[in-house]
Amino acid sequence: TQLKLIFRLVVFGVLLFSGSLYLLAFNEIIEVIDVKVGIITPFGGLFLIGSWLLAIIFVIKKSKS
Repeated sequence: TQLKLIFRLVVFGVLLFSGSLYLLAFNEIIEVIDVKVGIITPFGGLFLIGSWLLAIIFVIKKSKS
């Protein structure tokens, strides 16, 4: 349902956003990661923003009914 979608968007967004930032931060230590990993960071942010917007819409619809 809607809550499952919101949960999945949050998890996926955190994995992409935070995960890519962690990989970039540890790039100097491990030196295996391609710097192009930073390209996926904004997509994780978009998933997080989308999850918040869906959560707000969900709460507004619940309060009206």
